[in-house]
Amino acid sequence: MYELTFILSPILDEAGLTSAMKEVKDKIVELEGEIKKEKMSEKKKLAYPVKKQIFGFYSTIEFSAEPEKIGDLRNFIKGNPSILRSIIIKNQRRIAFRFQIRRIQTGKGKNQD
Repeated sequence: MYELTFILSPILDEAGLTSAMKEVKDKIVELEGEIKKEKMSEKKKLAYPVKKQIFGFYSTIEFSAEPEKIGDLRNFIKGNPSILRSIIIKNQRRIAFRFQIRRIQTGKGKNQD
């Protein structure tokens, strides 16, 4: 499970934002990934200028994909002029949570007698 967070250019109109988000989602699906959750925020002021922009639209997509496909996704994002900045992280929270549930179910949790 991965989480992609990126900042879209503030000069995009509603159609441009929708199109940019669709391009990223289509690329994830093209790379045999599966989108779990997506979120786009309103225009926000950035903490510091990024590519000479002081505002941007934050977007987040949670998805699953094969680890070897992440490099291709990074290259696609890097070449997209609508995206000011991005980060892809491996979402460890869900993995740790599932592991903890398994430990409790099997009776190997810390608070078990």
